[in-house]
Amino acid sequence: MIVAGIDVGGKNVHAVIMKNGDILAKAEAPSGIKKAEVAEQLYNEVLKQAGLKREDVARVVATGSSGQRVTFADGVIPDAAA
Repeated sequence: MIVAGIDVGGKNVHAVIMKNGDILAKAEAPSGIKKAEVAEQLYNEVLKQAGLKREDVARVVATGSSGQRVTFADGVIPDAAA
């Protein structure tokens, strides 16, 4: 199964795509003030790196202090639980 994770922190955003526990692609960038836009750009970047389309990903989960800003995520894991 292919899944993605987006970690939106106060200083950086990290994105990763995994298949059966193996990392296919990852990227990071400063979060800046437009955290949601950076998260979406990074997600598109890791999709491109992995040669995938959005519909290839079974689930997208966000976390971090601004994880709730990732509107395309299927779920958000609160910072304290992550």
